[in-house]
Amino acid sequence: MEQKLDQLIAVLEQTMGLYERMLSAIGEELAAATASDFERFRQAGTEKESLVFQLKKTEQCRDDLLRTIAGTLGIPFQKINISTLVSKIDSPRAQHLSELGSALQDLITRVREANRETCMMVSHCLVLVKRSIGFFQHWTRLSTVYGQSGNICSDRRGGGRLVSDTV
Repeated sequence: MEQKLDQLIAVLEQTMGLYERMLSAIGEELAAATASDFERFRQAGTEKESLVFQLKKTEQCRDDLLRTIAGTLGIPFQKINISTLVSKIDSPRAQHLSELGSALQDLITRVREANRETCMMVSHCLVLVKRSIGFFQHWTRLSTVYGQSGNICSDRRGGGRLVSDTV
């Protein structure tokens, strides 16, 4: 049992590290979006994808450990969490698990808020781009000089040429 608790602590600490890296990647993504740096934004997105994959692996490992611990303690797996586990063990690890669980919950909340802020910023930028495109499309439809592509339209006189009839 003590070995499983040590493994659970290690997995939770690894999860904390991954979420801290996620928070950093989200910050980089927000900075890239604000600076309109597509390559930097893409790299931050790639980093986030990698971290999500790693987090899924650690979550699976944590679930496996909790199943084993729940079985040992006679607690249904669906009802076990850090606080339930801490209340059932008389180990010096209980305090560490409790602190780790609280810190992890706080970190997850910060990641969720940072991700929401970045999502709102990107959505706002997309709205601005769409409005700008709509503005210019509106004016190109009304123009007899510029076509949809932005190129000069020819008129009856073969327009688009200079006065000397050469380009």
